Amino acid sequence: MERQKQNEVPKGGSFLRALPIGLIVIAVILIGIVALTYMSRQWYSEQSISKIEVEGSNILSESEIMIMLKDSVLGKTYSEIDIANIDKMLLQNPYIIKTKITHDGKGKIHVQVFERQPTAILIKADGNLAYSDDSGFTFPYVPLENVDNIPILGNLYESGRLNMKALKMALKIVDEISQTDYDIIISRINFKSGTSFETITTDYGVKLIVDASYQLDEQLKKYVRFAAKNERTMMLSEVKYLDLRWSNRLVAGY
Repeated sequence: MERQKQNEVPKGGSFLRALPIGLIVIAVILIGIVALTYMSRQWYSEQSISKIEVEGSNILSESEIMIMLKDSVLGKTYSEIDIANIDKMLLQNPYIIKTKITHDGKGKIHVQVFERQPTAILIKADGNLAYSDDSGFTFPYVPLENVDNIPILGNLYESGRLNMKALKMALKIVDEISQTDYDIIISRINFKSGTSFETITTDYGVKLIVDASYQLDEQLKKYVRFAAKNERTMMLSEVKYLDLRWSNRLVAGY
């Protein structure tokens, strides 16, 4: 009979009295943590956003980005904004390639933008200008103070349409020339036909005819050697063009 009473589960308040005091304390603490977490999340989600910080803008001004964001962010609570939609909206701008959006929970949103870097300037079919990045993506031209020494690309449009194959080859030339070993500055690259391009150097104004599909590095080295050899004799000023496309030789036009 006594054994049966020992096995009976206490009912009501007697059950709590039967629990070790340590377990009761732990349970109270856990309930408190859950309650505080819930209250904290509620407080956080109801905070109103009053400030936007912009970082990384160069082509676009900070005010331009603020105009894009203010209606979707300012005055809204954290629970009302959708960062994925904000990111999608910013990426619709052709100058922006990537964004990173964070918030501090104190009424502030931080927006870091990564802009496309102009690699060359294109002359479009209508005579207007456009930028191209190193991938061949074109975006509107705006004058920039800190973008210099990038070449102008011409003759890349056929019947009003951009010749993407020719653009890719022209960008290959730009990339190769940008290597510091050459010490060449090109002001313009014109597409001729096939894989042939005509470039104009900034230093001597010499036209270089190159083949973008064949040992471009060796072709440019031929010009570097020729320039170094003839610089003092002023022969470069008399040269109209240098055809670098031929293997093991250089054709000069006077």
